[in-house]
Amino acid sequence: RRAPSARVFWHSMVIHMLFWGGVAQYGTPINVASIQVDLDHLGLTPVEQQQLEAREITRPRQFLRASDTEEKYRALLGELDWSEGRFAQVRDRADLYTFKGIGVHHGTLLERAGLARPQDFREWTARELHDRLAELAAAEYDDVALPRLDFVKVWILAARDGGIPVVMNGG
Repeated sequence: RRAPSARVFWHSMVIHMLFWGGVAQYGTPINVASIQVDLDHLGLTPVEQQQLEAREITRPRQFLRASDTEEKYRALLGELDWSEGRFAQVRDRADLYTFKGIGVHHGTLLERAGLARPQDFREWTARELHDRLAELAAAEYDDVALPRLDFVKVWILAARDGGIPVVMNGG
């Protein structure tokens, strides 16, 4: 079989670029809740952020790993000039925003619904939580995208199970 001509190749490249541009523009916002969470999304003061970066903690997941046991938690808290309440608040926010792709936008909406940690999802059904988030998004926070119901199901199941859940229809 003969290889396609250069002209056919370049015409197909234009079609591919248009297709993938459309996917990126219209598909990604529907299927991807969070791209990247940074330290500055955690509501840190400049001094707090500098203190973490001085300890080579530049990402929320690094902060979580640096405080994932009682011993590490106490050691890092002792090194920082933060109250224990402030430390716990920032740690909870990092945990929430990095949990199962929640991200900053959905994390902010969840916090406004009174859910500060993934463990707080355990008592909710997916439909109830989704409806509550829809109320908040519609009434007060028009700029916040509502998470899909299947995302909310995954968050709740993962919070209950502590692992990667299998999502079934209607669950």
